Amino acid sequence: MRTKAIVGFVVTAALLAGGAAGLAAPAQEYPGQPTKALVWVQNREAGDAIPVFIQGSALVQSTPVEVSALPIVEARIVRQAWEYREVTVPAGQSLVALLTEAGEAGWEATGVQVPSNGASVLLLKRPR
Repeated sequence: MRTKAIVGFVVTAALLAGGAAGLAAPAQEYPGQPTKALVWVQNREAGDAIPVFIQGSALVQSTPVEVSALPIVEARIVRQAWEYREVTVPAGQSLVALLTEAGEAGWEATGVQVPSNGASVLLLKRPR
């Protein structure tokens, strides 16, 4: 009897969850379609007010919203060039001291290989 009640509860919960999944995004025509991004900002205290800038949109609100032009920041996207270094650490030697010293010089460990002789080979990288 108790097992039937538990099974009934699980089935009911699954059906409710499945039905709610269809209501999660009613504006979608097909699964995975992005929905319209709407944001509500509410400043509760005057001292903690967050400045809000709205660009390219005419919103109808009960209080006037000041739309100001933000300065345009020009950016040039450049691929990061990396410098690589391979370090072999003999078996039994601590990696901590080596990695601490390399980290202070700007190196970051990106990979490790442990060959059959027990030594560790570390691959380090840092920006050029």
